[in-house]
Amino acid sequence: MCYNGSVYYTKKELERREMYLTKCMKYLTFLDYVALEARGKGIEARMSEKDREMRAMKEKYEQDLQAIREETNQRL
Repeated sequence: MCYNGSVYYTKKELERREMYLTKCMKYLTFLDYVALEARGKGIEARMSEKDREMRAMKEKYEQDLQAIREETNQRL
């Protein structure tokens, strides 16, 4: 095999190490508990926000539906 011109093989060892640490390691390390916990908290926060939004939408829907019912009853 010929690796002439390959970006990996033309870089110095320190550059390859840096590239490995910054670009590759995050995909190879799957038991990084700190990162997993942080990610989980972020997901939980977004889910809580979505729950609040959905509750607000449901309340608005119920209010609108009640207003429509009252208007309909008044017309009859």
